[in-house]
Amino acid sequence: MKSSPVAALFLSMASRLGAAFARLGFVAIVFFGPAAYAQTIPEGFDPEAKTAQEEFFCGVEFDGKLNGLCNAFCTAMDCDSLDADASVNACLKMQTKIDPLLEAHNTANATNFEIRMADLLGGSDGNCGEAPEEPLVCDFPTIIACFRDGKRCRAGVCVDAPEQ
Repeated sequence: MKSSPVAALFLSMASRLGAAFARLGFVAIVFFGPAAYAQTIPEGFDPEAKTAQEEFFCGVEFDGKLNGLCNAFCTAMDCDSLDADASVNACLKMQTKIDPLLEAHNTANATNFEIRMADLLGGSDGNCGEAPEEPLVCDFPTIIACFRDGKRCRAGVCVDAPEQ
C-alpha cells in the first residue's frame, strides 16, 4: 500500500524534529548536567562524616524501642541541638516517651545515660550520651551573678554576651 505525499512529509518532519530534540537534550545534559549535579550536593556535605550509628551511642547502648526513639530524637529530629530539625512540640512529645524507658534502662544496667533536648530559653544544646557529673543548667543565682557582670549564663557558666 502506497502512502500519501502528505503522510510522507509529516513522517519526515516528525523524524527531523525528533532528532533535533534528541540533540538538544544531549547538549543540555553535557552543558547543564554538571551544574545541576553540583546543586544537589548539600552545603557542608562531608563524605568522610560519621554515620548516625557511629556518631551517636543509640545503636550501641540501646536496643528495641529505646534504640528507635533515641535514633529518632538524636539523629533524625536532632532535638539535642539548638537548630533542631523538628518542632519544639514534637521534641517534647519524644522526650516524654523516652524518659521512662531511659530511666528503666539506667536503673537496670547501672548506667548514667542522658537524652535531653536543647534548652532554647537558656541557649544551650541538649545531650545524647553520657550524663555530665554535674547538671549544666543555669540556676537563678548563677543567672543573676552573670547578669551583674554583663554576661549571660550558658550551660551553667557565665559567658560574654553577644554584641548587638
